[in-house]
Amino acid sequence: MPIVYFNFSGVNCTGYVAAVEAALYQTGVDHFEYDTFDKIAKIVFDEKDTSFEKIENAIKELGFQMHIIDIIEE
Repeated sequence: MPIVYFNFSGVNCTGYVAAVEAALYQTGVDHFEYDTFDKIAKIVFDEKDTSFEKIENAIKELGFQMHIIDIIEE
């Protein structure tokens, strides 16, 4: 399962983080974490259930831009 670490511009309150989290789980993401101190998000997903493109589009539809920090293929 891929693990993606990223941050996104425009997220400045927990309400935005909650909206992103809900949208990601709707796409089929298995796990989401957001470190409010470092402002880094982590998602884990199964490529059988969703795709990176769907995840990225869900974030874009909310008006945010993903900035990938690292992708770990497991």
